[in-house]
Amino acid sequence: MLLNPHTVVQAATVPTELERAAEAYDAAAERLRGVLARLPHYLGELDLAEDVNWDSMASDAYRSVLGLLRLPAEVMMVEISTLASEANSIAADLRHYAQQARSLLTLLSAVPAVPLAPGAGPGIGGGQFEGLWHEARTALEGHASRFTEFIDRHGGIPSLLHEDLRRTMLPG
Repeated sequence: MLLNPHTVVQAATVPTELERAAEAYDAAAERLRGVLARLPHYLGELDLAEDVNWDSMASDAYRSVLGLLRLPAEVMMVEISTLASEANSIAADLRHYAQQARSLLTLLSAVPAVPLAPGAGPGIGGGQFEGLWHEARTALEGHASRFTEFIDRHGGIPSLLHEDLRRTMLPG
């Protein structure tokens, strides 16, 4: 079971995919903040429109419509602000996943074949390590969503995999 150059190149796309997605969320947050920046001007225009005063039934209807236009803008200010913050939070999470993908890719690339976990024979420890090795490699070779599912399922890079690979790489 060797990692070939094609696998390494393909696996390198997962961090790139995650970074691109993070950039898209940052761009969405920026566009939302652009809309948010325009809403005070919109509300100011409504204030100016309310200053128009004439004495008729049409004036009452006019003021009612202005009131109906104000409420959605005020609600949008809160909603847009929340959405922009959530988009930034998602972007930060995606960047964290990308960093984990790069770290795992470095670990897997440093050891050319599935090493036997130190001190583990063909029993539970060795089988568990080999299973994690293959699962990690498969996660990095797939779509970014497969990698994020792997990381979420294990609560990060599995410590068994992480520690045993480091021990294998370091001279003993």
